[in-house]
Amino acid sequence: MAHLSSSLLLLVAASAVMILTVAPQADARRHKPHRFSLHHQNLGSSLPFLGVQINGLCRSTDYPDVCVSAVSSSLLGPLSPATAIISTIRAIDLKAKAARGVSLQLAARATDKMTRENLKNCAEIYSDVSFNLAKSLANVRSRDRNVLNVNLSAVIDDFETCNDGFVENGTRSPLAAQNDAMRKMASNGLALAEKLK
Repeated sequence: MAHLSSSLLLLVAASAVMILTVAPQADARRHKPHRFSLHHQNLGSSLPFLGVQINGLCRSTDYPDVCVSAVSSSLLGPLSPATAIISTIRAIDLKAKAARGVSLQLAARATDKMTRENLKNCAEIYSDVSFNLAKSLANVRSRDRNVLNVNLSAVIDDFETCNDGFVENGTRSPLAAQNDAMRKMASNGLALAEKLK
């Protein structure tokens, strides 16, 4: 009986040592951050081809690198001129909403009255941009290329209007870089609209 209890005690002790040495390693593996890879989604073999297609579609735009970035970042569904334009519009809208927030924050901190007013005007302009982009999405879905061109052109004018308020006062817009990036994206949208059927 003493032999059985000492064997049992030895077995329990060995199990405890094993658990204590193996469990931290298993726990460490469980808590390592998982890197997302599109290869896990069985898309790996189609990604290079999709990249080639996006590059080909964006080649006709004024700013191909900007186009590839915008389309790649928010493409939903199979690539086509329509889905490329929709992706571009969504990317512009995200940036316009962020720029609106920045312009309101800057306006709240501005000490100069003209700067504050220009920033508030830009915030209103960014709201107009979002409205025109929503109309542009509807134009893409209805394949109304003419009205789409009007709405995207209005978006481009809006960014220039925001910058012009500062230029008229002899200063540079603190939002000039964001406006320029969004203007390029909208210009690309116009170029992609030529392929819309």
